[in-house]
Amino acid sequence: MRSLRGAAPEVIIGRLNPIITGWAAYYRGVVSSQTFDALDDYLWRLTYRWALRRHPNKPRKWIKARYFGRFHPTRQDNWVFADRSSGAYLHRFSWTKIVR
Repeated sequence: MRSLRGAAPEVIIGRLNPIITGWAAYYRGVVSSQTFDALDDYLWRLTYRWALRRHPNKPRKWIKARYFGRFHPTRQDNWVFADRSSGAYLHRFSWTKIVR
């Protein structure tokens, strides 16, 4: 994330989504729901801090309206990081079904 500080949201999403889906698919066969929740929280903090740094003079409500919302067609999550212009959104670890 440090190397993506000045990048556009679609670049961040394009770079992180393959890592998230690959890592979650590899570890979905073990007891990992708490780990997935912790990683989702960590990624949310990273993306929110990225948005705050990108727009230091904008209010937090504006940042939420611009970069976060309900973007997944079947999920009701309000805090999904996304790019409104392209429609791309950051996947979550917890969306991966755990198979044992």
